[in-house]
Amino acid sequence: MILKSRVLEAVKTFDDEIEIDELLERLVILNKISEAERQIEKGAVLTEEEADKKINGWFK
Repeated sequence: MILKSRVLEAVKTFDDEIEIDELLERLVILNKISEAERQIEKGAVLTEEEADKKINGWFK
């Protein structure tokens, strides 16, 4: 979920005419950032070592 204030901030940065694809892309990115911030607040993060192990597992 994304805050309306963040959506409005993003819209203000565009020119008067925008492509809908650009707007949607920006909203998706903002939503992902908001979700990551919520995960950080909950402590749902990996240490660098845990992340390295997970990434290395992808390449086996």
